[in-house]
Amino acid sequence: MDRFIDKQPLFLSSETSIHHAIQKMIDLGKCNLLVYDKDQNVVGIVTERDILRKIAILAIDDKLSYNISTIMTRPVVFIEESNVVAQVKRVFHSKKNRHFPIINRLGNSSVDDVQGMLTVTDFFKKYIDTF
Repeated sequence: MDRFIDKQPLFLSSETSIHHAIQKMIDLGKCNLLVYDKDQNVVGIVTERDILRKIAILAIDDKLSYNISTIMTRPVVFIEESNVVAQVKRVFHSKKNRHFPIINRLGNSSVDDVQGMLTVTDFFKKYIDTF
């Protein structure tokens, strides 16, 4: 499972503009990013789906200049690295999440505690490899 976890997730400040966040995701080939606050705690997640769905309905001018905190999903549902498979299965079925930040221990939410990011696509790759 470890080989499917992105060990270098993208982190951006909640003060980052939507435009800059989108550009960073494109430049780095990422489909998601984690948002942190002034205390370096992860407070949200932004995915391609958030960008597509939430920006389109924002009834404001110059949407891309707003902070990513405007469109981030919160609270973040973390997965503890010691039990990834069972937790991903549970969270996917109960909350329909498709992006899973892996953390060293539940209860910790700082940027330094995040070990990586796993997506449903990554998880599916693992499943397919069993055949």
